[in-house]
Amino acid sequence: MTIANTALLLTAHVLVCLAPIAAAAADPPTTQPQRSWLSRLRASNRDLLEEIETTDGDPSASWRRPEESPQGRWDAAVLEVEPREEEIRDRPGPPLAGKRDHEPLRWMDVESLRALKAGADYRVRHYFDAGADGRGGDLGFTRHELAVRAFEEELGMGVTQAFLKTRVLDLHDRAWLPRPASRARRFPGQLADIQVSGMVPIIYLFGDLSVAFGSASDRPFASDHEMVADITWATGGFASGQEDSLVFFFNWQNNRDFLNAMPIPGLIYRHKHLDSLTLVAGFPYESIAWRPCERVELSASYVFPQSVYTEAAFLAAPNLRLHAGFEWTNQRYYLHDRHDVRDRLWYDEKRLTAGLRWNLNEHVYLDVGGGWAFDRSWWEGRTLQDDHHARIGIDDGPFAGIQFHARF
Repeated sequence: MTIANTALLLTAHVLVCLAPIAAAAADPPTTQPQRSWLSRLRASNRDLLEEIETTDGDPSASWRRPEESPQGRWDAAVLEVEPREEEIRDRPGPPLAGKRDHEPLRWMDVESLRALKAGADYRVRHYFDAGADGRGGDLGFTRHELAVRAFEEELGMGVTQAFLKTRVLDLHDRAWLPRPASRARRFPGQLADIQVSGMVPIIYLFGDLSVAFGSASDRPFASDHEMVADITWATGGFASGQEDSLVFFFNWQNNRDFLNAMPIPGLIYRHKHLDSLTLVAGFPYESIAWRPCERVELSASYVFPQSVYTEAAFLAAPNLRLHAGFEWTNQRYYLHDRHDVRDRLWYDEKRLTAGLRWNLNEHVYLDVGGGWAFDRSWWEGRTLQDDHHARIGIDDGPFAGIQFHARF
């Protein structure tokens, strides 16, 4: 790992540690005024409060006029407490613990799994051609991602869910792979990662079992050497309404970017401070989401050993959100003609992103954006540091993309 990469990881850790200190000094934006009104109403109009339907401390509490109040009229305080329609429409949702579409975290975040609705998500991102370290040409690609939530069934013991996730890279102006001359070949024209996954509650195991099965290769499902699997058992959960939650899990997968094909335990603790701060700490995941004011959300997350997501979002209008951030990710594929079955083709990338998200309605949104990709490389090996042949460095360059999301 280079000095620059180490500095980026240390910076992410420092931000995670310091942000709660800054957030503690900020006054909660919504809850205190609501509680003060409730206190005044309890003291001055107890009979009327018995007829009112409300949720204590919830800024979106609904109020109902009784058929006949003790005073035979509306109390002025009640009218002032009720949120105005435009305030409800403009209020952003609660902050998330990390990036919304952070795929490596899906199997860890039990609350997010339970809260998801049936739907589909399609994203396309085009990387323009860039030089490939003199490897016989430029290299660019278009990445297509499709995620479908197939079904959700409420059971007395929990929630059963199923997903289909597909990522396809169409490579063009292909350069040569970093291989010895005896096995020289160009990059494949296409790389695909196709997975079907599901989560079911297991009563006698006291938790939830998540299983994913698929293939990540230039020739997916051609043989069992290109198959991938991901199995997670988790207990506990990030329960809504609780300030402190704990998740303990075991995970095994054969396409992980560290300790591949080995079972690892994990422990994740989450703390929520009202609706303004969510802090998650543990192994292998840390994140923070902070809303310093009503229209601004800041989030950052880190997955061991070197996956980083940061984002700043601004609610510019009731249905329009502007966002910008930094991301550091990698992808891994099993090439069908590899010499060592344990080798994988790796792609590592850092990128600066910016865009806007337009909510067409409560079920559909459109996200348009782009950015700058840098410090990119491809190599064949077993691990992040295993580049026993050579790495192909890709020149920095722009990308552009669009995302369509629908929830049913």
